[in-house]
Amino acid sequence: MAKYKVSIPENVEEQLDLATRVAARHALDGASSILNNLQDYSWNGLAATIPTCLAHHRDAENLRRQMIEAYQMRDQQFPTFVKAVRATRDYLLGVFRATPARLGDWGFDVTMPNGRPRVAIPDNVEQLLTLAGLIAQKHAADGASSVLNGLSDFNWTTLAPTIAICLTKHQEAESLKFNTDEAYQLRNQLLPAIVNALKATRDLLLGAFASTPTRLGDWGFDVAQVTRKPKPKPQPTA
Repeated sequence: MAKYKVSIPENVEEQLDLATRVAARHALDGASSILNNLQDYSWNGLAATIPTCLAHHRDAENLRRQMIEAYQMRDQQFPTFVKAVRATRDYLLGVFRATPARLGDWGFDVTMPNGRPRVAIPDNVEQLLTLAGLIAQKHAADGASSVLNGLSDFNWTTLAPTIAICLTKHQEAESLKFNTDEAYQLRNQLLPAIVNALKATRDLLLGAFASTPTRLGDWGFDVAQVTRKPKPKPQPTA
């Protein structure tokens, strides 16, 4: 006897497409629908939630794509700022070795644990870009006499105009991340019940049509025949 496998899709859009077909068949069958025998789920009630769930899912996916793009645009420039800020700190620590507190004039946070200067670089993106802005402002104010003119690998005059652009992209990405998470949360308030209803429906129909499981295709399920691999014949012993 042939064996059949009826899987629930893992892809969310495919899950919701299947749920739409199940709900449509249930509505078509009306009072005689076999799915009225389900105790824990009502396709009459679920049917109205499927388009809403799909809309939230598509919103979340679209926002996620925009978020990724914004982060990518930010990261075209951000690593350069990290390196420039670190190089500036190290350079200034060399210039003002006897008076490290002077680094505060460029916006650095200088502490002296055990009498040794500690100048940490912020891990937070927005804080680092704010620090980069303060360094650029000090460099511009000092003009031709700026001590940072001694840096070989980074030019704060050139970097300055791109700081605001990088910060804007970062803030845009963070806002999109918040909106993306919110859209996924709205989707996930509805999706588990739909998926569980699909599983319960599949199981009920497999029980009802144990001899003819291909009938599940009438509700939109993908019914695949499982082919068994022949067992290898034992090799004769010498």
